Amino acid sequence: MIDDPSITPERSSIMASVGPRDTKPEIIVRRFLHALGYHFRLHTKELPDRPAIVFRRRKKVIFVYGCFWHRHMGCHRTFTPKAREEFW
Repeated sequence: MIDDPSITPERSSIMASVGPRDTKPEIIVRRFLHALGYHFRLHTKELPDRPAIVFRRRKKVIFVYGCFWHRHMGCHRTFTPKAREEFW
């Protein structure tokens, strides 16, 4: 845990409740792949960074990260939080 006096217990609780799996973009990708007939595993612990979707037989993985982290140029979903702007 980072020792930062500007992080309140309330903020820490909010951030802890944000889950790393079953996000809306991830579910959309999974439904699409399933509709195409692909078989896959989810969040395999044996692999580094726990990819969202794993095709074991094909030896392929898919990571599903949101626009917040990737900061795509011109993406309307990318934003900088108002709180602690110097951090971001």
